[in-house]
Amino acid sequence: MKADDNIGTILKWIEAADGKAEFPHVNAEFVRHHRQDTDEELLDYVRYCAVELGHIPKKHEVLGFSYIKSRLGPWPRVLESAGLKETKQKKNSFSLICCDKYDNR
Repeated sequence: MKADDNIGTILKWIEAADGKAEFPHVNAEFVRHHRQDTDEELLDYVRYCAVELGHIPKKHEVLGFSYIKSRLGPWPRVLESAGLKETKQKKNSFSLICCDKYDNR
């Protein structure tokens, strides 16, 4: 199922949950409807949520976030995979220092 195809259903769930994504019965319903989705379809859904919210969604703002996390990993990685957040690169200062010393020989 694509995110675009589920807008009506998602809006009904949001209304039933009074706008709160953490309601267990709502998340269970999300899992039933999306367990066959590909990873890319789940990422499309997260992107859709970002557009609708007008900002990068926090996990509590996304229906089914716990299921999405179980499939795709920690929430920051989900956002990175969806292209909503830059991937953080850890700099290894030790290797930079070693390379500099090696290059200056």
